[in-house]
Amino acid sequence: RRYSHQLCATRNSSSSTSSGLSTQEEARQLMEENTLPCEDDDEDCNPLSPYDDETVAPIESEFHSLMATFLTYSPTDIQSMTSTSNRYLNYKSKRHQSLHKETGKHERTKRPRQRSKEEGIRYRTLYSGVQAASMEPAVLRSFTVLFEDYLPIRLAGRRIYKHLNNVMEEVRLERIGEIERAREVCSGWEWIITEDDGEQQHFIEYARCVWDNLMDEALLLGGEENHSRESGVISFHHLLHLGLDQVLMQNQLVTDRAKLEFITKQIILEEGSNSDAEPDSLDLQRDESISFVEFMRLLYHFTLTSSGSQTANDQAPLIKLL
Repeated sequence: RRYSHQLCATRNSSSSTSSGLSTQEEARQLMEENTLPCEDDDEDCNPLSPYDDETVAPIESEFHSLMATFLTYSPTDIQSMTSTSNRYLNYKSKRHQSLHKETGKHERTKRPRQRSKEEGIRYRTLYSGVQAASMEPAVLRSFTVLFEDYLPIRLAGRRIYKHLNNVMEEVRLERIGEIERAREVCSGWEWIITEDDGEQQHFIEYARCVWDNLMDEALLLGGEENHSRESGVISFHHLLHLGLDQVLMQNQLVTDRAKLEFITKQIILEEGSNSDAEPDSLDLQRDESISFVEFMRLLYHFTLTSSGSQTANDQAPLIKLL
């Protein structure tokens, strides 16, 4: 739990360079200046001069613009590729629905894109790799030349960029939908907590951060079953393997594993009707796979129903529980 708390507090921070800028900011600055810097310990190096702004080719500017988009993706965005399900892509809370009903606005819904665990891992690796390449001036310069000089690479690059950008936007919406739904079903947990570094965060968003780390731990579990399911969910069996039942028992929230399994299946069935699942994929929704929303409903249920427990109304025990 201490490990997860530290990750929640620090995983969104970016490393800084000797110039005081973050690595992403420095990479973006290098792309704007079109310069290849020297290493700090290389005295004989002559840095390449920046191109004159008037001589920068439009295609080169286009490529730099495409690469700069990937630098705007945060570590949370990339981690969401493996920790977010596609069940709540179009989910809007009752508060959101009533607001749009009053204004008369209607939003077009998207059909959820099916994403398996393996695909989520590949996407996450791909986004991280593109960001790393953008931070290496020599690599960036090489790909810029290829993009300029080879038409097939340019055409393919544009299509790949469009696809990856669409995937990222969908995952962001899916994450927002999960958090909205979790806040709705855990209405008693509308708290703002203060981290050790002084930053404030909604309790559900803090819990979502813990869930991200939990999903990373689940990716390390073996078994073919773990890789065949949809991305962003975990089986009840693997959740027990990570120690959920032990944590609940230690906090006196549950005394019987059979009851825990029964309540979990009941919540999964109830929550299936609130997701964006297609009729032909309801079997995926109604098995023992648990998303962030079911996980929060499970914790909320046991903190409310456990006899003599004050956990549901007290922030400190809940934070300790997570």
